[in-house]
This record gives sequence, C-alpha cells and structure tokens, in this order.
Amino acid sequence: MDNGKKALKVLKVIGNVLIWIFVVFAVVITVLVFASQNDADGVPSLGGKSVINVLTNSMEPTINTGDIIIGQRLIGDEEKQGLKVDDVVTFKFQKEGRTEFNTHRIIEVRTDSTGAVSQYITKGDNTEANVANVTETVSYRDVVAVWTGTRFAKLGTFLNFLQTSTGFLVVIVIPLVLFFLYELFRFFMALRSVRKSGKKEITAADEEEIKRKAIEEYLRQQEAEKKAKEAEQQPSGAENAGSEAGAADCEAGVDGDAAGEAGDGSGGDAGGDAD
Repeated sequence: MDNGKKALKVLKVIGNVLIWIFVVFAVVITVLVFASQNDADGVPSLGGKSVINVLTNSMEPTINTGDIIIGQRLIGDEEKQGLKVDDVVTFKFQKEGRTEFNTHRIIEVRTDSTGAVSQYITKGDNTEANVANVTETVSYRDVVAVWTGTRFAKLGTFLNFLQTSTGFLVVIVIPLVLFFLYELFRFFMALRSVRKSGKKEITAADEEEIKRKAIEEYLRQQEAEKKAKEAEQQPSGAENAGSEAGAADCEAGVDGDAAGEAGDGSGGDAGGDAD
C-alpha cells in the first residue's frame, strides 16, 4: 500500500514538472512570436539572440531544412561590418514584394574605396545545390544575424505549424486553458480538503457515547416529570385530611352540647325533688 502511494506521488510530481515545462515553452514561443512582429526586420529576437528557421537545403549537411538556429543579432553598422570569412550569416532580401531570409556562409569580404566593408559574398555549404558555383552578393546592411553554432534539429517544422492560426490555437491556447482549469480544480480540491480536515470525524465509539448520553438525558427528564406529578398530588391530600379533622371537631362539639343539656336537665330535676 505504501509503495502504491509513493508511486502515485512520484507520478504526480513528474506530471506537474512536465506541465510546467510545457507552460514555460508556450510562454517562450508566445514571446518570440510577438517579438518577431515588433522587430524591424521581422526576426524573432530575445536578449540579443535571434531564433531563425531554416527553410532551404542550401546549408546541408551543416544545417538541414527545418532546423532552428540561434544567431547573434547584429545592430548598427559597426557590428554588421565586423564579420569575416567563414562566418555563417542570415541576411534579408526582397522577393515578390515581401521580405525573406536566407542563411549562407561568407566566402569573401568586399570593401569600398575607403577600406570600409561594403558587401559580403556568400555561398551555401551544399555542393549539390550549388553545382553551378552559385554565390550571392549581400550588402552589409542586409545582414541581420551571425550563427552562434547552436542548432535544434527539425524544430523549425513545428514552429512553421505554430505560426499558423490553427497551430497556435491547438498547441498554445487550448493547452493553456486546460492547464488553467486543471490548476483551478486542484485549488478547489485542496480547499475542500482543508475545510474537511477541520471537522472531527465521528467514530463508532463516539456514536455509542452520544446514544448513551441521549438515553440518560431521557431518563432524567422522565424522573423529573414523575417527581413533579407527585408534588402536585401532595397538597390535595393535606386538604382532605384537614376537612376530615374539622368534621370530627364538629361532631365532638355536638356531642358535648348534648351532654351539657343532659346534665342541666338532671340537675333541675334533682333540685325539684329536694324541694
């Protein structure tokens, strides 16, 4: 039984940890989505780091399609002109009226007449995709980040889905709502448990004790009622005894008067004879 409780407790802890990891992940993704919307170049950046989704195979096998790479965000001419050959950079370009991004390796640095960096010649690592030795010339102003070497395989595919309305609803909004409801349920259950723990649990012995006291109280009430009835009957008996005593006194008085009259008569008769 103890082992079962311990296992259940461990599972609850693991479940809570997983839930909180998801919550942190959801919050980070949400922040990145809003950060990309507020960034001047449309690149999700946080704390000077850019999260870049690689959409093509031009950098394979170094970076694969669908990978997420972390780049150091470049701000200002000084940072953008300080790059060197072999750096992997992400730059922006215009395609059909919209801004898109590409990630290539710098193979040459070009300067202007003053010696300041003006352009970078870039090329992908994938030789099969660049059989014609295709390169791209990029103005230093269009470079937005330089790769730090950190890569998350295939996470970009998931983020592509997450950036859609359906993906954001299914992956972020609904789970967060369910998590909130689950935490609310746990809160009410804990509150109910606390309230219940404050009440004394009635055992079988307690029930017997309550019954015994109830019976004793009933018997005391019956005894009190009996004594009250006896007390009411006692005054009526005394009055009857007084009435009988009064009647006896009256009879005794009548007998005395009769005896007196008899005595007087006898005396009178006796006096007359003596005369």
